[in-house]
Amino acid sequence: MDPHTQQPMQQPVQPQGHMPPQGQFNQSPHMQPPHTPQENPGHTLSIVGLILGIVGILATCASIITFGITLMIGVPLSIAGLICSIIGRSRTPQGMPSGMAIAGIILGAVGILAAMVIPALGILGLAILEAESGTTGSELQYLLDALENY
Repeated sequence: MDPHTQQPMQQPVQPQGHMPPQGQFNQSPHMQPPHTPQENPGHTLSIVGLILGIVGILATCASIITFGITLMIGVPLSIAGLICSIIGRSRTPQGMPSGMAIAGIILGAVGILAAMVIPALGILGLAILEAESGTTGSELQYLLDALENY
């Protein structure tokens, strides 16, 4: 009640479209503060691991053409990609997507396996060529010596 007029006090009416004063929030669902997405601490390492895994596989497979020179680059990259992806996957909170980390783990492991299989297939191929051609084996011995010094 207003003491001067003896009438009940009325609340001031806010015009349409006017925002409430700072600190007062309308609890309607349309006026909620924006939702901040949850951060994924393992996301960056997952991306790094995925990229290293891809480059490691490419370098390992390129060793077929370069006669093993890029194998020295592909193996460390694949190992680094595998490690980064495992760490990125372990830092990813439960319920967050971790597909890039899993892909990096797979690509890193495939790069390491390819680094073991590709030279073995090359040596096997040379052995088959030697057996079919009847050479003395000096070419195979030269290759084995080169791999040993590698």
